[in-house]
Amino acid sequence: MKKTEKQILIFGGTTEGRMAAERLLAEGVLCTVCVATEYGSEVMEPHPLLTVHVGRMDRMEMVDMMGGEVYACVIDATHPHAQKVTEEIRAACRKTRLPYLRVERDLSEADPSERNRQREQLAENSVAYYLWKDDPCDRSLFEKGSFE
Repeated sequence: MKKTEKQILIFGGTTEGRMAAERLLAEGVLCTVCVATEYGSEVMEPHPLLTVHVGRMDRMEMVDMMGGEVYACVIDATHPHAQKVTEEIRAACRKTRLPYLRVERDLSEADPSERNRQREQLAENSVAYYLWKDDPCDRSLFEKGSFE
């Protein structure tokens, strides 16, 4: 387990979200993954350190979930076209003062193998960023690029 016993909250339902969770779990990090649909939960492999929350949430439900000092940070790995959800996650993070990381997917017309490589790199960067920094709650360490 990392220095913190706090969990990472991932809003997923995408390949990037699943891959980020898998890598964090492999490092012994507690994760909660929020997905909108039952299908999103079905693609997550069961793991003793994983909790999956199924169902859409509005901003206040997100704030309620993020409260209580349970989570070290939030990773937004929702679909690039789900802009409303991303806005709600950002607002909930501001309200609860949780650090926010956004996994950005390149929507270019890359061939399928290149898109898969990009997805793997995004997930790996999210996990590496969390695992390598000293304080998972230190906002000053968050940089532009794949993360916000």
